[in-house]
Amino acid sequence: MNFTIYAVIASLITLFFLISFIKQRRAFQLAFAIWVPSTMLQYVSTNRTFFNILSIAEIIMFVITIALLIKDQHDRKKAAARTAEEEEI
Repeated sequence: MNFTIYAVIASLITLFFLISFIKQRRAFQLAFAIWVPSTMLQYVSTNRTFFNILSIAEIIMFVITIALLIKDQHDRKKAAARTAEEEEI
């Protein structure tokens, strides 16, 4: 992919998640806002070791982001159940 197009798309995605995080304060949104621009670091160097370390870091960020997303969904379900339970009483 052309770097300019990639940079524009990554910037828009990062901006979207930053705005979402500011409004909603969900941890996975901040994780996405960090993870997406970190993928652009692949253009910084052609060193194989750097690329391997970056790949491992991106995999870790992916796992953290997905874990935070799942945790958020679980917490929201619990909160909805609690609210429904309070409304019944």
